[in-house]
Amino acid sequence: MSIEAFLKRTNTRDQCVYWAPSESLTGDGVIQYENPVEINCTWKDDVRMIRDFWEKEVASRAHVYSDIDLDEKGVLYHGRLTDLTQAQKDDPMELKNAFEILRFMKTPSLGIKNRHDRKSFL
Repeated sequence: MSIEAFLKRTNTRDQCVYWAPSESLTGDGVIQYENPVEINCTWKDDVRMIRDFWEKEVASRAHVYSDIDLDEKGVLYHGRLTDLTQAQKDDPMELKNAFEILRFMKTPSLGIKNRHDRKSFL
């Protein structure tokens, strides 16, 4: 069963707020973010060591299954968009429980053509 199918069938579906990183960086290298969107996900708190995009070993706090592609350096918050103030929507770093996506993995689903499993490590 693919992650997409799992997300559609499971009762443990969560809601996450996702901020995609903007293509433009400020002159000081600070990442800007697109407007936040609420997505379906399955959030699992799980501390483990992973290799990030640059193959550096880092600690991951959680992993999240989603039914859409997410960008590394984007930010995820476990909750709903309506839970956030406008200041938090404008700057996800205002949130204590919003985490940067350290690694995103997309793999073909076994036995299901044109489907993919998507997993992000935070």
